[in-house]
Amino acid sequence: MNLLLKHTALFFVYLVLQVFVFNHFTLFDVATPIVFLVFLLNLPMSTRYPILLLVAFFSGLLLDLFSSGLVKGVHAFSAVFMMSVRDFWVWGISNRANYRGSEENMLQVQSLPWYLQYIIPMVLIYEIVYSFMEAFSFDNISYTLLRLGSSSAFTIIVVLIFTLLFHRQTKR
Repeated sequence: MNLLLKHTALFFVYLVLQVFVFNHFTLFDVATPIVFLVFLLNLPMSTRYPILLLVAFFSGLLLDLFSSGLVKGVHAFSAVFMMSVRDFWVWGISNRANYRGSEENMLQVQSLPWYLQYIIPMVLIYEIVYSFMEAFSFDNISYTLLRLGSSSAFTIIVVLIFTLLFHRQTKR
């Protein structure tokens, strides 16, 4: 129950940060970091798949509801799509015989190169789905690709900073 309470509190912290701070923190009116991905990407590996998808859906839906954009449901769809790939990606990049720690804290104890190999494709998946669903057209593809690249880079940097500061276990 303590773990559930911790993740619920983290969820609301990242949701509030996203809605009230990072949604208004755009770089050159093109790149907006999606900080609530830190919460989703650091969920325990032992989280059951249906629960993982429900958490992704409701976190994206709440973000959509509290965001000022005209299109609703894009964050929810992008989050569910990203999280539907997560377990397959983690097991694809992990050598099960060599990973340190239990499945509960697997993501927190891996090396930085492994973690980068985990978050970069996951953020790219989220941003690709989000950018093309938001644009819903190929008319202005250059602007969509600019937003996709810049938001991806900005989000990866922010996710990495938050993870290193708050979610990594220190080596002893």
